Amino acid sequence: MRPTPARPPAPPARGEGTSGDTAFRILGPVRAELAAHPVPLPGGKQRTLLAALLARTGAGVPAGELVPYILSGGGPENPEAAVYTYVARLRSALARHAGCPGLVRTTRGGYRVDLGPDRLDLSAFRGLAERALRRIDRVDLRGGAADLRDALALWRGPAADGLGSAAFRAAVAGPLEAEAVRVLDRYLDVMSAMGESADALAELRVMATVHRGRGALGRRLGEALRERGEGAA
Repeated sequence: MRPTPARPPAPPARGEGTSGDTAFRILGPVRAELAAHPVPLPGGKQRTLLAALLARTGAGVPAGELVPYILSGGGPENPEAAVYTYVARLRSALARHAGCPGLVRTTRGGYRVDLGPDRLDLSAFRGLAERALRRIDRVDLRGGAADLRDALALWRGPAADGLGSAAFRAAVAGPLEAEAVRVLDRYLDVMSAMGESADALAELRVMATVHRGRGALGRRLGEALRERGEGAA
């Protein structure tokens, strides 16, 4: 079995989801692409805000929950009004550069983004992991292992790499990386059950080269290599 190279989410389907066909990535540096071309995104607090909403795709995020991710210290007198200002700027940037004027929706007391697996790598990762579990339950270990491997290949570094405060890393990025570690451990268990530990080791080497010990997934990859008698990449 050959190591599988990292793959971006599938090309977006026309007419589905919110306006625009821009695809977003959060499993690594936060990026956006349209027809395989990079799309400019705002930096700093607006990008952190976008990452926080993408991490909770399909669910409303209360404005108060977003406050500690983008404001530090005492902050303004009305922090939720400051969040509204950053949301307005983010919407303007997404409409201008990404063709997504309706991406960030207002909900009762907060904001929401809805993106499926064709437009968000996190949704694709979770969809593959869920399908893998269904296949494993049906004793289709090989199919399940392939889905788990493809899910892990979507990771390009720590979630929302380089963004956010300690509060953001702990509450948003950390749980996403913990999901990746659980998928990796399940993949190794399935490969062992099929008697294909050598192929799994080859995959570990490839993934460890990509992550280089960074983030929870990178650290777990290093541990897995050491458990198998190899130095961390």
